[in-house]
Amino acid sequence: MRVRHGLIIILLIILIYIGSVLYILYDYVKYVKLYESNYESDRTVNWMEYLYYNVPDWKNLTLSQICIIGTHDSATGCLGEGRMIHRQALHRRPQCYFQYADFIDYFLDYKYTHTECKGSSIDIFRCMLPMVSLQVLLKPFWKMISAYIIAWTKTQKYDIIGQLENGVRYFDMRMWVDNGGVYFHHGNVAFRESVARVFFNMLVFLRNNTKEIIILNMKHIITDLNNNDAASDKISQLAILTFRDMLIQPLDIPQEYLASTSIDALLTYGQVIIIQSNRQSVYDNYIYSGSLINSPYLSQDKSCTSNTIITKGNTFPTNWNTLKTRYLNCYSHNPSEGKLNVLQAHIQYSGDNVVDMIKKSICSLSFLPVSTNIINQTTKKQINTNLSSWLVDNATNTNMDINIIQVDNYDVSMLDSIIHVNEIKARIQDK
Repeated sequence: MRVRHGLIIILLIILIYIGSVLYILYDYVKYVKLYESNYESDRTVNWMEYLYYNVPDWKNLTLSQICIIGTHDSATGCLGEGRMIHRQALHRRPQCYFQYADFIDYFLDYKYTHTECKGSSIDIFRCMLPMVSLQVLLKPFWKMISAYIIAWTKTQKYDIIGQLENGVRYFDMRMWVDNGGVYFHHGNVAFRESVARVFFNMLVFLRNNTKEIIILNMKHIITDLNNNDAASDKISQLAILTFRDMLIQPLDIPQEYLASTSIDALLTYGQVIIIQSNRQSVYDNYIYSGSLINSPYLSQDKSCTSNTIITKGNTFPTNWNTLKTRYLNCYSHNPSEGKLNVLQAHIQYSGDNVVDMIKKSICSLSFLPVSTNIINQTTKKQINTNLSSWLVDNATNTNMDINIIQVDNYDVSMLDSIIHVNEIKARIQDK
């Protein structure tokens, strides 16, 4: 009897293993097909070049007048199912992983040591005990728990180079420094995707596509140095050494004039605009200050406060109607002059939303294998579809400022709308 039970258990283990392998193969084939289907036209990869040569007066529009697509927490696409083989960087395939040690160091340690427990005296019951207890509890279940954390952390379906080759031109690049290496993070969840490798692949892309301009927003940094200024300087130095003569710099175009400079004029100086935090640095001649960006999620515009309550701790936009009526329609009418206006056209989830989703997932026994549908991907896809229509519908409205649109789960299907809006903007400008 015991032998029979043992054989049944072994058989079940083998079946689970085979099922896992088949699931991984299915996932791989699905995403390879998705990636390959994105390259039906060079207009996808070179859409700015297409507009530059084929749409009269588009190149005379200023940086704040054109419409470009951006991604929220851009680097998270490399996690899980987001790896891709790239057309122009086959020899530099991304290596991206999330590990237990980094979670302990940059999430739990940050929370209990730097935030709630910062100070000269440490409360053993409020600080150290929860920290040690969580480490002990997490370790045995790390595989399952890490899958949930990745599902919560991941906001993009393509990794950064996949986004670049599919039309994204504004990147929300959140970085961390560890033992001299530079990687990415989302909040306090740090993962190891080499920033140097990403910068190099961006350089390869731009060398091959000389009319494309990209904006790298590098304002969010965490570090093991206990000195964010030193970390920022290290990241700045890496970017400057990589892009060199491709940088559009404050030395050439002062910050107060950048947003009002035409695309044609920008391209005479370079193709890369880098933005960091609002602080003085030895690299100020090469990198623009964070004050260049007007992004209402980060800096609430008082003129929209009565209609829009989207700040942390208040109402979160979790569907298209809320996002459109309480955010997009309001802030697109309230741009800041002399700045790049970023509309963060994505939904937000509170911690309670995530806890509820995990509970439902576990109760329905759907936690093996865990899917990124823990954060409602269907809703995000619907929002991006509706956003594309909203962009086209409002393209002729001269009272609205549609400059940089930042989204979750960007898909190349949105690019036609971006191109169409730019064509209309050029036509209006021509009149």
